[in-house]
Amino acid sequence: MRTKTHVTAVTAAFLTLRQRLAQRLEKKWSRKLVAALLAGILMAVLAPIGFAQSSVGYLFFIDSAHGYVQTGQIDRDGHFSSIVPASPYWAAGISKVVNTANGLLAYNANNGDAQVVQMRPDGIRIYGGHYSFSAGWTHIVSNGDFLFFYRGTGLGTYFGDGRAAIGYITPDGQWVQTASFVPGSFGLWTHIVATDNNLFFYNNLNGAAAVGYISYNGLFIQTQNFPAGSLSSFSHIVSDGRSLLFYQKQTGAGWVGVIDAPGQLVITQHSVALPAGYSVLVRSDRYLVLHNPNTGGTSIGYVDRIGYQFRVTDQTTFSAGTTRIVSTKDDLFFYFPPPYNNGYGMVAHIDRNGKLQVTHGVANLLSPSLSGWDQIAATAR
Repeated sequence: MRTKTHVTAVTAAFLTLRQRLAQRLEKKWSRKLVAALLAGILMAVLAPIGFAQSSVGYLFFIDSAHGYVQTGQIDRDGHFSSIVPASPYWAAGISKVVNTANGLLAYNANNGDAQVVQMRPDGIRIYGGHYSFSAGWTHIVSNGDFLFFYRGTGLGTYFGDGRAAIGYITPDGQWVQTASFVPGSFGLWTHIVATDNNLFFYNNLNGAAAVGYISYNGLFIQTQNFPAGSLSSFSHIVSDGRSLLFYQKQTGAGWVGVIDAPGQLVITQHSVALPAGYSVLVRSDRYLVLHNPNTGGTSIGYVDRIGYQFRVTDQTTFSAGTTRIVSTKDDLFFYFPPPYNNGYGMVAHIDRNGKLQVTHGVANLLSPSLSGWDQIAATAR
């Protein structure tokens, strides 16, 4: 006969056994869960899937006359170094190299040949899709995740016809087109400038202009139109992300405008006085850099956020001969082709007072063809 005490003891023993089994199962499943998580992490690391390219301090050089390419990097101390030696590949004839969040697009306007290139975190080049686009695109503008293609001013046997296209590069380095526009859709423009959220179109021959943006699904939405005669004639336009600095190389005269949230351009300053002769205008974070390659003269300034006026913070002069200035947002890279120091690169940054500070110079920056690099792009703006 089982006593109450005996039943209690058996029940306790049974519960203890069940608890032990549960603990063993829990440990077993815990090990499986940990193993599965580790396997997932290793698969994510080792699997050959695409990635958004590194966005810090990488430079991509092209010698389009001979097809050579090379990779370089600017480190956190402002020093430049070559990462991948120059090598011949596909780059002969490349006329434009444009950066996006997921890769660089190199394009040959003469035959439409296009190549996607991504930069790994260690600076190694990864080649994505290779495409045959239409020849003759005169403008390729990066705006957010998208690229805007436009055929405007004449190029060889191709003449502006106002056609356009929109698309983007995927994280695995492939091209996806989202919109295409037949000839005449966009009129004729001499300048197309991207802000952070908009595209500004301008014809410096007749003073016409327009504003629009690319929607989340890759379509173009126009928000404003200026008929011919609305704006003065300017040779260059550069944006700091929201504002636009209009500049006339011949006289040094300039305007400032801002595109508001509804996509409307408002001119906020009609009398920006700068030295004449600047032909290289570059954004570097909140600052704008204007440079004269013939004299080495350089002005640096920013558009304030109160009255949207252009404020000059530095005017300096260094050696003439710069053909390319690119920004990685943190640094600026100036390139002097040969014979200057047999091909020379200079790294600088703009300090908190808006002054240009040179941090490094490197000589013998040549293509194996012994000519200079004619196309240089950075993986960050």
